[in-house]
This record gives sequence, C-alpha cells and structure tokens, in this order.
Amino acid sequence: MSPKQTEKENSKKTEKERARKLRPPFCFDKSCQLLLSTYEEKSFDEGYSFFCFGKLKKPQVFKEKQALHENTLSYCYYTPLKGMIRFFMCEDDLWGEVWAMIRVMNKLKEIKCGKCGGVVRKRIVNTCLDCCGGG
Repeated sequence: MSPKQTEKENSKKTEKERARKLRPPFCFDKSCQLLLSTYEEKSFDEGYSFFCFGKLKKPQVFKEKQALHENTLSYCYYTPLKGMIRFFMCEDDLWGEVWAMIRVMNKLKEIKCGKCGGVVRKRIVNTCLDCCGGG
C-alpha cells in the first residue's frame, strides 16, 4: 500500500472513530451518516442539551395534499425535559431553519462588527461588508 493509500485509510478510520464518539448512544438510526453532532458524554452526564444532523440512508418521502416531501436529512435534538426529538428535513427546510434562527438572534441580540462596531444584519461573522469589506 502506498503512503497516500495508507493516509487515506487512516483518515477513514479516524473519521469513523470520531463519528462513533459523537453519535449519541441512544441514536434513532445507526445507519444515518452523521454530518454534525454537539453530543459530548461529559456534557450529557451533566444535564446539557445537544443536537445532531445526519444524512438518511433511505429518504423519508410522503405527500401532504399537493406537496411532495422528500426528506434526506435527520435533525435530532435532545433536551433533559423532553428527551430526544427527531425531525426529517430536506435541504430547503434546513435553509429555512438557518434563516429563521438568524432573524431570531438578530431580534434578541444585535451582531456587532468586531472592526468598526456597526450592526451586522446579513452575515454570521464578526465583521461587516459595508464599511470594512468583511476584513
């Protein structure tokens, strides 16, 4: 095996090990390809919430009235109060959630530019494009 192949194999093993540590032990679907997880055993043991996103092995498809829903993502959220809640989503749903969360955060706390102090309304970074050029 070439050094490049060995590096690729080691990378796959490391990724699988990392995913195993980040996947909650009571995950609904072990075949779901984990994309992001905030699960940490220590934090969970201390009573904190977490969430994770994954790509479904088999899409959840259904029709409601005229709308066809082809959900390819799983979004799971754990809170000590409610336990684990699972949502099936498509990419459009996910973008809608991101957009809504940014709007809510803007209402709760303005994001200030770290360089000029101006309010940043359209970016999730600490500098604005208007006065600083994003730099």
